[in-house]
Order: sequence, then structure tokens, then C-alpha cells
Amino acid sequence: MDGCSGLAPVKSFPPNGSRFYDRTCDAWARVHDRYERDYLARSPKKNVQKPDKGTQKAHRGCSSLCSKNDCQGYRIAARMTTSPESVLNNVGLGCAANARKAKNTTLSRGVP
Repeated sequence: MDGCSGLAPVKSFPPNGSRFYDRTCDAWARVHDRYERDYLARSPKKNVQKPDKGTQKAHRGCSSLCSKNDCQGYRIAARMTTSPESVLNNVGLGCAANARKAKNTTLSRGVP
């Protein structure tokens, strides 16, 4: 799909309109949220918080291993789930930070 064999190297493509790199369907992004089926149907319409129940972790996006024929998550808005212990070669981390705090912060091996 993107011309790469397997996962594309970081910054292989230009950033999107919000200046984020690598946000489209190369690997699922494992997020801190727990997965609870039908949670969004029951959640508030504004300021949605993550569910505090559930044993599965949520993945957002899609993977380069997905195709229209074999993956229900073949779209950027997809949500999937696995156990927190799962190790998969098509799941990565989607990192985000508060811009005000991140401006003066240098991360070294995960320590601010």
C-alpha cells in the first residue's frame, strides 16, 4: 500500500495538517484506554473519558497487514482490542503530550 515491505520507517511521509507524522494505518496504535464493548454508545457526548472497566487494551487506527478482505479494521477510525500482555508486530505506540508542558521538556529514555 505505501511501497514499504512491512512497517514504514518513521517519518517516511510528510506530516498531516496537524503536523503529526505516521498517523495512517502503518501499525495499530496501542493506547492507555481499556476496551469495553459499546462504551461509546453509553458515554457522555462531550468530554468522553476512558472506561474504567475491562481487561483488554484498545488499539486505534489500522495496520499495514490489514486488507479489505481480511480485517474488520481497514480504516483509520477503527478500534480493536487485545490483552495487555499481547506482543504483535503490527502494533505500536501513539505518543502525545500537552504542548505547553512539552515545550520545555527533553525526554531521555522516557525520563523528563
